[in-house]
Amino acid sequence: MKKIKDFLLDNMFFTVTVLVVFGVFMGLIVGNIIETSINNERINQAELTKNSNTSSNSIKTDSQTIIIFNKTFKKANYKTHDEVLIPNDKTSMTQDEFQKEYPTWQIDKFSSSRVVMHKNIDSYPPGYYKISYMYNIDSEYITVFTYDKEGREKVYKITKTPLDLLDAQTIKEIKKGIIINDKEELNRKLENYVD
Repeated sequence: MKKIKDFLLDNMFFTVTVLVVFGVFMGLIVGNIIETSINNERINQAELTKNSNTSSNSIKTDSQTIIIFNKTFKKANYKTHDEVLIPNDKTSMTQDEFQKEYPTWQIDKFSSSRVVMHKNIDSYPPGYYKISYMYNIDSEYITVFTYDKEGREKVYKITKTPLDLLDAQTIKEIKKGIIINDKEELNRKLENYVD
């Protein structure tokens, strides 16, 4: 051991040179390993992307595909879920073709057995009513609106009660719109306005 120590001390230049060469050599090896690993990861990622694009475009609907329509009516925080057997004119479609047929829907899952889609609607679902008003001939009258399956307002009933017969607070509430989701409650409210 003493001989090695004496040799290394006597040949300091040689020792430092060996250590530097060894360090450079090890750095090159480690760098090469890291670079190879990164390149392999990029290749794998590219293949996965290519395979997923190919597979989603090669999967097609068939005559047994179930379509699931999930809607969320945001103003009521109300969700609907409908399942239907695919119409004949929608069979043999890829996901891209299917999306073109339903542009307002988001596709959550696409396979030959089922297509799951969702849509957020910033309105109320069927079964909700809005007491508001409508100008008709000579005055503003209490009017009841309802909502269709797409959340669009439809006139349900125009009453014979003009707004100017009501107190200021009630007129303000009606002009803002009173939302009700029960037909009996709707009828009670309307009776109160007539009285």
